[in-house]
Amino acid sequence: MRLRIRARLREMTDIRGGFIMSGETNNLFTYSQFILAAATAVTSVALAWITYILAKHTKRMADNTSTPHIVVTIEPNRWSIIHFDLIVSNTGNATAYDIKIAFNPPLPSADARRELSMPLQNLSVLRPGHQISSYLAEYSKLKDQAYSVTVTWKFSPKSRDDSSSYLLNISDYDAITRLGAVEPSVQIAEQLKKFRDDWTHIATGHRRINVDIYTQSDRANIAKQRKLQLEQARASRSDKGEG
Repeated sequence: MRLRIRARLREMTDIRGGFIMSGETNNLFTYSQFILAAATAVTSVALAWITYILAKHTKRMADNTSTPHIVVTIEPNRWSIIHFDLIVSNTGNATAYDIKIAFNPPLPSADARRELSMPLQNLSVLRPGHQISSYLAEYSKLKDQAYSVTVTWKFSPKSRDDSSSYLLNISDYDAITRLGAVEPSVQIAEQLKKFRDDWTHIATGHRRINVDIYTQSDRANIAKQRKLQLEQARASRSDKGEG
């Protein structure tokens, strides 16, 4: 009887030990699932953050590749090196809107007899790769001047302003010389103008030209002379044959 009771107690102890081992296994499995879920959540957050950073940089690169940039310069005129033009260029690859230009000190007027405002102070739109120019003044009015230029523009009509400021020194052109026309088209235009002026003098009678006129009677006389020369040549051959 005692042996049976001890065996029964031993079996119960083994069963409880099995329950204890089974509970520890469940707790370990639950803990592993929690760690895996936490790692997955952290990885998802990190991936979302990296995706946001990449999207932000991609947008910035796209904006940088399609951005207008306005440059204002004072350059010699293509027809005369002693006259200067004001040139506004869009060197970017997108359209610029609401362009505003300021010079300090103010630019001189092309006509001293009239108080004219500076040309091209405000432009509503300028396409990429295009420029607008206006005659400004003679070099003598600009010599030894250095202008502070401030330019503002917009990427779109409702966007914030972009700006650029720099120093424009006219003395950069002091030592520049030019041989002939700047462009072939200018040289062609100059030659055509010279030809037109020369022809105008001829058409109005101020100049005379010598013209050799070749008429029908001249052709008839030349034909007679050739016929006579041919007959003389034949006669000379026949005289030599008889001799």
